[in-house]
Amino acid sequence: MKHLFLVCFLSIILIKSHAQRQNSLKIHGGAEFTSGFFADGYEAGWGIYVTDYIEVNKGGNIVLSTGGAFWNSKGEPISKAGIWLTRFGYRQFVISGLYLQSDAGLGIGLKNFTGSTRFVFGVGPGYLIKNKTGGGFDISVRYNRGFNRTWFGLGVGYQFNL
Repeated sequence: MKHLFLVCFLSIILIKSHAQRQNSLKIHGGAEFTSGFFADGYEAGWGIYVTDYIEVNKGGNIVLSTGGAFWNSKGEPISKAGIWLTRFGYRQFVISGLYLQSDAGLGIGLKNFTGSTRFVFGVGPGYLIKNKTGGGFDISVRYNRGFNRTWFGLGVGYQFNL
């Protein structure tokens, strides 16, 4: 596990070392809606994330995202579950502010998910409402899968240019 984080960290430094690439940082949160048998045991939850976008071509970005998603169980007594997510991926703008993004990585289970580490992935569209500096408000919808569970995220955030 330590080796994986070291490789991820060195990859980020290598990618950032290429001069004159646009780099953006997005802070976003949202609702995490459970689906399938996951919805039988848990209510809709919430998530908060930080995402770094590194431009690799016109309209295309490498994505590095980290953050957590958290849920409360249904019924009594209420218990909590969560996943700390670290994912790499790609975002491609299709037209104007509309984009498609997909990413995959590792999730670390919190509370009821007992600290296990599993593969996770997500995919979905989003829309960036750009301001004059190229940053702006971002709205996204995501399909997520990990820990043998499926959930949909509805996120809102703000993207800053660095």
